[in-house]
Formats: sequence, C-alpha cells, structure tokens
Amino acid sequence: MLKLKIGCRLVSLLIILSFCMTGLKMAHASLQTISDQWWGTTWGTYLIILTVLFIILNLAAAYGLFFLKKWSFLITYIAIIVSTLFFSFSYIPYLDAALNNLFSIKVYGMSLFIVNLIVFIVVIYLHRLYRRINK
Repeated sequence: MLKLKIGCRLVSLLIILSFCMTGLKMAHASLQTISDQWWGTTWGTYLIILTVLFIILNLAAAYGLFFLKKWSFLITYIAIIVSTLFFSFSYIPYLDAALNNLFSIKVYGMSLFIVNLIVFIVVIYLHRLYRRINK
C-alpha cells in the first residue's frame, strides 16, 4: 500500500509541476489566440472547450491521484491522451527537449510521445497495483 501511495503522489506532483511550469502558459496562449482571432467562430468554441477540458482534466487527475480516488486513473488516462494529442504537452518538463538535443531527433512529436508514454505506463502500473490491493 505504501508503494502505491508514494507512486500516486509522485505522479500527482509531477502533473502539478508540469502543469504549473508549462501548462498554464499553453492554456493562456490558447485563450489569447481565441480572443484575438477566432472569437465567435466555430474554431473559437472548439478551442475554448479543449482548453477548459485540458485544465479540468489535469487538475482532477492530480487531485484524484494524490488522494487515491478510484476514478483518478481513468481521468489520468484521458488527461494524458488529450494533453498529448491536442496540446503537445509533456508531463516531464523539458525532458522531451533534452531528448531531442541528446539524440538529434528532428521530429519533436516522437520524443513527446515517448515521454508521455512512459508516464502512461507508470499510471497503468499504479492502477493495476491499486486494483490488486483493493479487490
């Protein structure tokens, strides 16, 4: 149980840390783009929904994992997928850029995908551990 609690809290703090470092800037830039260019259009509505979804999912995932809520794993899966696909948001800040520079990867999306896949696999492991403990 201690391993699960520590793992979930570390992932939760990782989500909060990365969200505070880069996620808020991304959300602000998205909302700024909406207000400048696409206010009142279909794309503006789409971006507002995605930005609000990005913020709510990441905050709910961090809260749920920190307090070991049953629903938190599903929310975290969805948050990782939405953040990766729509916002190119890395859950380990600056590691994707370091991977690009270290291995001379020209495609930014590949290192982002690898970093977020590692976090996704850790969350799957924690979810399996949670289910095994709480049968």
